[in-house]
Amino acid sequence: MEEEILGINEIATLAGVSSQAVTNWRARATDFPKPISNLASGPVFRRSQIRAWLIRNNRKLASFEGGSSYYGRLRNFRGDNDELAACIEKVANRLHEVVASE
Repeated sequence: MEEEILGINEIATLAGVSSQAVTNWRARATDFPKPISNLASGPVFRRSQIRAWLIRNNRKLASFEGGSSYYGRLRNFRGDNDELAACIEKVANRLHEVVASE
């Protein structure tokens, strides 16, 4: 459950931007996901909603893209769901591990 909830800092890490950038998105984007709760440490969000928002808004997912925005654009174009994206990410990470070990 914990990995399904993100704070501002985790969103920034996921997107490869500063926390201030995330704060700006929240203030400026009317479609930015609403927090599921506002804790003393700040708002928390559902990972799936944040990932979907980042993809809809052509934002790079730093932990997913590996320096390329190709899959992000392809996923957005095809409308891949989170389950398929997670599977592709898992395969890509495994291939990267195999290549790196050779």
